[in-house]
Amino acid sequence: MDDGFLIRQTLSGKPNAFRLLVVRYQRPLFRFLGGFGLDQAVAEELAQETFLRAYRNLAGYERTRRSSRPGCSRLPSTLQSTKRHASATRVSPR
Repeated sequence: MDDGFLIRQTLSGKPNAFRLLVVRYQRPLFRFLGGFGLDQAVAEELAQETFLRAYRNLAGYERTRRSSRPGCSRLPSTLQSTKRHASATRVSPR
């Protein structure tokens, strides 16, 4: 299942679809946050904030996806941007 399908499923009221997106991007997000030497509680808070922001903006991701190449989701790049922003506003790299 691609990201676009999971986004559409979430927007149609199937929250388990978003859970699959979290599972898909959770490990890469924690790896990224680990590069800042954060303790686990801070990393979990930042990850939660990132996924919450992504969830709140799913309709925008789907509109963007429709206007770009078919089957191409912007969710991964948006998660990357969001986690960089969240981590930059809370901690500085070591």
